[in-house]
Amino acid sequence: MKVKCVSNKGSDLSKENINAEAGYGVNTIFNITANEKYTVYGIAFVNNCMWYFIAEDIFGKGRNFPMWYPAELFVITSNELSKTWVINKVDIDGKGDLIPFISFPEWANDDEYYGRLVDGDKEDYETFMKYKKIMDEE
Repeated sequence: MKVKCVSNKGSDLSKENINAEAGYGVNTIFNITANEKYTVYGIAFVNNCMWYFIAEDIFGKGRNFPMWYPAELFVITSNELSKTWVINKVDIDGKGDLIPFISFPEWANDDEYYGRLVDGDKEDYETFMKYKKIMDEE
């Protein structure tokens, strides 16, 4: 699945997606670029909104994991889902709330995968990079 960024500004988010607790609000400028195309590596459904996990502009430059962004910051340019994807319910934020999540099996079937990836686990990083290559080429 491919998307194009239409905005990188918190001021363009709906009120459901403004979240001071998560560290972003109307004055936030996200690490994504308007008119740039991105591959979606996972989709989460939070607060009745769809969120895309993408490799933002600083991926590989100090951040080696995808970040999630509200879908309203993007338009879909290719709606073909990755052949690697499965759907499950996961505790994506560690608060115990199960939400629908779509991604590759190692991520979608393991509530702790993303946390380990963020923490720099080498095996989980290699798994992500394997699937990233597949999805980037789809």
